[in-house]
Amino acid sequence: MSTTYVTAGFGRPPRLLRRIFRLLVKYGDMFCEWQQRQALRGALYGRSDRDLQDIAITRAEIEYVTRSPVIDRRGMRST
Repeated sequence: MSTTYVTAGFGRPPRLLRRIFRLLVKYGDMFCEWQQRQALRGALYGRSDRDLQDIAITRAEIEYVTRSPVIDRRGMRST
């Protein structure tokens, strides 16, 4: 007895499926960025006022700093 395996070549996915996939990837990236910002926000709120003063921000600036796109360019991430 022998088994024959057949592969079906579907070619390129239709344009709509590619667009949907790109959209899902974009939303996934946005969700990951949101999680990173939440982690950074939590880390900053967990610091003492003295620690925040050392990195030149105040508690009032934490929301601004975590929403700023400059953070990603500088590579300031919570660890």
